[in-house]
Amino acid sequence: METLQWPIGIRLFNRPDYAEKLFQSLINQSLKIDGSLIYCIIDGFIGSKAEKNNQQDRTNQVEQLVKRYFPSATILKQEKNVGLAESLHILQSRIFETHDTEWALFFEDDLLLDLDYLQQINHLIRIATPAEDVVKVGVFQLRTGYVKVPPASGRKDFFLGEGTKACAERRSYFYQRKELTEKYLSALSGRQYSDRDHVRIYTEMAMQGIFAFVTYNDAIHDRIAAYFHKLHVVTSLSFAQDIGTKGENNLRHPRVKLPHSNADQLLSYTSDEFQNMLPALREERNDLERNQFHDFYQQFMAVSRGRYALQFVITRGFEKIRAVLKGFVQR
Repeated sequence: METLQWPIGIRLFNRPDYAEKLFQSLINQSLKIDGSLIYCIIDGFIGSKAEKNNQQDRTNQVEQLVKRYFPSATILKQEKNVGLAESLHILQSRIFETHDTEWALFFEDDLLLDLDYLQQINHLIRIATPAEDVVKVGVFQLRTGYVKVPPASGRKDFFLGEGTKACAERRSYFYQRKELTEKYLSALSGRQYSDRDHVRIYTEMAMQGIFAFVTYNDAIHDRIAAYFHKLHVVTSLSFAQDIGTKGENNLRHPRVKLPHSNADQLLSYTSDEFQNMLPALREERNDLERNQFHDFYQQFMAVSRGRYALQFVITRGFEKIRAVLKGFVQR
C-alpha cells in the first residue's frame, strides 16, 4: 500500500466526539499514513467561547484520543484559547518550518473523510504541482459563487474551491502570504475570535489592498489568494462530509451541482490534461471576482443613498419645523 508523503495538520478543540470520527476516517484510508507526519493543534479552553458558556473542558480527552490513534503525532496544545485563525497559522508555521515539503494537508475536526479521500487529493497534488499559480487543492468544498455565476457549459471535474476546512496548500505560497496573514491576526488580537472587531479587520486589510467583505478566517484566506491571483482547485465530486453542528464557526456551504466523472476517472487525469483546464479556471475566477465586487458596490451604494436620503429628509424636516416655530414666535 502506498504511503502518503505529505504532512497532515489537524485543528482540534473541545470536541472529542468529532475528533474521534475524523481519526477513524483517517486510519481507514486506502492510502497509508505516516503517523510521525501528523501534527495536531488543540486550542485552549481558557478564555474560549465554550468556557464563557459554562461548557465542560474536554481538551484532555481530545489529547488522549490523538495519542491513542496516532502515538507518534506531534501535539501542539495551547494553554489559552487563540481561536481557529491563529490555530491554523501556528499549525502551518510549525509544519512548514519543520519539513522541507512543497505541500501539506490541513483539516478541521468536524469532518468525515471518504475512504479514498487521501488517494484523490494526493493525485490532485501530483497533477497540479507543475502549475505554479495553483496553490491550494482539495476534494471538498466548491466555491459558493458558482450558485450565482455558473461555469461555461461543457466544463467538468475540476472547479474553484474555497476555505481552509479541508485542503492541501503549497509551502511556498504560505510564505508568500505570511505577512498579510499576520496583518489579519494582528487585527484579531486582543479579542476572542467570535467577538472580533469587524471594522478594525476590514480597515486593516483594506490598507493592505485586501478587500474582504466579511472577516472570518476562511474569507480572508480566499481574498488573499485572489490578491495574489492564485487558484484553489477542487474536484466537483466531494470526498468528505461536514458533520459539524456546533462550535465556533458553523457556516454551512450550499451545495452546488456541477458536472463530474466518477472517482476512477478523476484518478486517470494527467498533468497535461489538468493544465489544459487552467485557462477556464482562471477566467471563472475573474468572473466570480467581478461579480462579487459588483454586488458589493451595489449594496454599498444602496445603503449610502438610503442613509444620505434619510439624513436629508430629517435635516429638511427640522428646518421646516424651526421655520414654523419662528413664525409663531414673531406673531
